Amino acid sequence: MNDDLRKFLNRVRILYCIDGHEIETAMQCTGLQMDAERWRRFRENPVGFMIQADDASQRALWSIIERRESKGREPVKAVLI
Repeated sequence: MNDDLRKFLNRVRILYCIDGHEIETAMQCTGLQMDAERWRRFRENPVGFMIQADDASQRALWSIIERRESKGREPVKAVLI
């Protein structure tokens, strides 16, 4: 697996593992709210949610991904149910 693909897949895994409190905090920093309906849509399809989200929501999600990635953790292993 080349490095670009590994980074991409790790970022997608991070997106799937974002916790509710984490996204709520990031959204509040942009002046947005993560209400129950938005949280449900995010949980059901994090990638689709991010693609369809407004710019501020995308920036909030990306900030979480960058922060987690910069911690130098091993790649996240998402558990899909």
